[in-house]
Amino acid sequence: MKYTDIIKSIERQILDGLLKPGGKLPSIRALTKSYSCSKNTAIRAYAELEKRHIIYAVPKSGYYIVLA
Repeated sequence: MKYTDIIKSIERQILDGLLKPGGKLPSIRALTKSYSCSKNTAIRAYAELEKRHIIYAVPKSGYYIVLA
């Protein structure tokens, strides 16, 4: 499924050090463009990463990577 590909990609970027703890993730709109997916797919991927405590949302600001 597309959302699992997004999750794996983001997790890999974190492990590889491309995305740093506390760093801001792309917006939902940017994610839909870079992964050629729907808005719902992007939201589902971020929601799953939030459930796993890998990222967190800040209302009206965006999504960020959990600090260590």
